[in-house]
Amino acid sequence: MTIGERIRYYRKSADMTQRELAAASGIHYVSICNYESGKMTPRDDQLRKIATALGISYSILNDLESETKSFRTLGNLFELLLSLHKSGVMTLSGDRDENGVIIRNTARFTTSDTLFAYFRLLYPDVKGSLDLSKITLQLQNDFVLSKMIEWESLYNTISNLEGKSKLSRKEKTCLDQAKKDIGLLEINLTSYRISLDSSKGISILED
Repeated sequence: MTIGERIRYYRKSADMTQRELAAASGIHYVSICNYESGKMTPRDDQLRKIATALGISYSILNDLESETKSFRTLGNLFELLLSLHKSGVMTLSGDRDENGVIIRNTARFTTSDTLFAYFRLLYPDVKGSLDLSKITLQLQNDFVLSKMIEWESLYNTISNLEGKSKLSRKEKTCLDQAKKDIGLLEINLTSYRISLDSSKGISILED
């Protein structure tokens, strides 16, 4: 299946017209038509906008072996972290300030309870296994941490507002803006092509 065919398939699955996808992605209607027909191939940044508009992962549309199976760039790392948080497998959490933003030095990734029944963590020179429920992950890279906190703040705002049965006009405006901001931020984060430095890992802390 070509990129154009995948765009058409997921657009129809989302029950969107080409004009609606164009409006949601900010890409011209004629370009969307040309992408789907195979007359044009979308640039990387355009494909990410389309994926965001469709509510799917960029890698689903791209389907490049080097993109989906490698872990070489900062964009790959951000895509993994966002996916883990959205799926609930590992979520970024911590104490929050008065604006509801996670306080930097309390930020931790915690694992889902669902994993406890299927995995155990073994560690060299430690008898038995460690309890996953007591394990948290702390990002060591300041830039990655700050961007993830920025993203989580928007994600948390959207989740809280969408969880309400009725929204005021101000809240609706806030929700629309948060969705727009998080879409643009995700495109930027997953577009980084800076090579990962394996010496800048993630530390494991036991409470």
